[in-house]
Amino acid sequence: MQQVFASQTEQITLQFRDYILKKYGVALTLYAVPQDNPQHYLFVAFMEKDTPYFQQIMQAAESFDPQDSATQNSWEVGSIVENTTDYYASIFRKFFTKTTFSWENISPIKFTLFITLLCFSVYILEVIGFRESIMQVFHYPTNTSEQEEWWRYITPALVHLSWWHLGFNLLFWWLFAGVIERQCGTLQLIILFFCSALISAMVENYFSGPDFFGLSGVVYAVLGFVLILNKFFPERFILPEGFFSMLIIGLILGFATPIIGIYTGNAAHISGFVIGIFLALMQKRHIKS
Repeated sequence: MQQVFASQTEQITLQFRDYILKKYGVALTLYAVPQDNPQHYLFVAFMEKDTPYFQQIMQAAESFDPQDSATQNSWEVGSIVENTTDYYASIFRKFFTKTTFSWENISPIKFTLFITLLCFSVYILEVIGFRESIMQVFHYPTNTSEQEEWWRYITPALVHLSWWHLGFNLLFWWLFAGVIERQCGTLQLIILFFCSALISAMVENYFSGPDFFGLSGVVYAVLGFVLILNKFFPERFILPEGFFSMLIIGLILGFATPIIGIYTGNAAHISGFVIGIFLALMQKRHIKS
């Protein structure tokens, strides 16, 4: 744990937090320390010297001027809250501000962004008339000749069958895969993606056959990953209240949806979830507190 910034004024502390999130894409964690002075707030985060922008952030803390127009023009100052709604809202707000589209800001989440855009592009191609061709090329292997086409073991994860299917998967992918990539690095997210896409597809094919598409097996792996690491590093892997309950309800509903004519890849969901947990336990040993 590394202290980054401290101030007796709540507004200044929040101003610094928003400034760093906007400029460097690093979400710092805010703690209130009552003790002798209930207005004393410590602004701390899990950071290491090899964390991107570590030196820049520490220098910014030393020279921070709340009267500077550059810092005053950061986002509207919020308040100290225990829930995580503002944290996840800030992820969207940060990325979609006009100053965000630079390599400096995109680099920490480049693979998250790449998969998001790839899934979206594939769906657009489906909508404009290439649906049949995409499904023929991207579906899971169904015969001996297709088994030699290695990409088919991964590409079902990139195809979605409706806007709600695409939107639901990309929403959770964007929020939580981005956290993983920032905290554990791009390589770890790539490993998580390919392992979960491959194994969840194999399991789903074994139980239900090759007629499946969607990123949900990977999404459940991402959710399982952050669920485990949140237990060990809650300040680095921030989760909404009721996150575990939401996961369990989602898995249970997957078995009930056929009643209303909706069929989900339950085997892919469960296997992806297990893969995420396993890889998180492996990754835990390489994360420093």
